[in-house]
Amino acid sequence: MPARGGLSEELEIQANTIAANLAEKLGANYKLLHIPDNLDENSLNILKSNKLIREVLEDIQKINLLVFGIGNAKDMAIRRKSDSIVFEKIEKENLKAEAFGYFFDNLGNVKMQTNSVGLTLESFNEINCIIGVAAGRTKAEAIYAVSRFSNNFILVTDEAAARRILEL
Repeated sequence: MPARGGLSEELEIQANTIAANLAEKLGANYKLLHIPDNLDENSLNILKSNKLIREVLEDIQKINLLVFGIGNAKDMAIRRKSDSIVFEKIEKENLKAEAFGYFFDNLGNVKMQTNSVGLTLESFNEINCIIGVAAGRTKAEAIYAVSRFSNNFILVTDEAAARRILEL
């Protein structure tokens, strides 16, 4: 099941699509989370009260394996179609990373959370097996920042990111 809602982007990189494709390849069942991740708080709360969505959200809090992407804070703010206040905070606080709706500084401190649905930091810290995915030299600072928040995950990356992380 997807651990997050969608970001209104290309179908191929949506959490629902990835979860469904992975389940199909494994011969497993899946559930989908039919809710955008970047709605205002009031809209999110209304949708969360729907029985089907609430059941999926409850199941997400019980997962024991997570595969998640690590993004550059500015890039993810663009993808989330954030307002100028978010970009100002990213600049002012020198935020480096975004993962599951939380923005991190270079020391791994959570400095901002966007309206999102799905996985919470509390449930993240209780998951047994976590795999973080990010590639490319430009993702190195984001990987470093998230690993300062928690180094209890397996990192899947490429040589360019790994070499840049070593430089940091």
